[in-house]
Amino acid sequence: MGRIWGLMFIAFGAVWMWDGWRLETAERSSSMFDDLGPDRYLVVLGLIMVAVGVALAVRPPPNLMKRDGGAAAFWPPRPPVTFTLAMVAYALIMPRLGYVAATFLFFILIFYLAGKRSVLANLGYGAVCTAVFYVIFKQFADMPLPTGLLSF
Repeated sequence: MGRIWGLMFIAFGAVWMWDGWRLETAERSSSMFDDLGPDRYLVVLGLIMVAVGVALAVRPPPNLMKRDGGAAAFWPPRPPVTFTLAMVAYALIMPRLGYVAATFLFFILIFYLAGKRSVLANLGYGAVCTAVFYVIFKQFADMPLPTGLLSF
């Protein structure tokens, strides 16, 4: 299963790098991108995705837990599946809730999935991570973020 996820990460990373290159060559000269712009974000994220994909693809497969009858246990889903589902849910709720609320809920869930079981710790980590990413995207990168229902 790890090899399949690795190949998927490589494929998505390649598409992101290609799209960043396409924006660089076709749109940068005629648009008002800043120095970092969306094209370079896509290339960097694509490179990260490809690197993670290669690491997943070459890693030896894990031993699957066995149930009573010897069949492999597929529930609860493995962490890559749950993290992917969390990212999809995050992308779907961000336009409705806004960046701040959706990111805060996303980080609470991610920390819970990563093994942090303390509710107070998850709330604190989620608040700090949301604030850090908000400052990075809003202040340093000057990116417009969705405001959603809260207009924040």
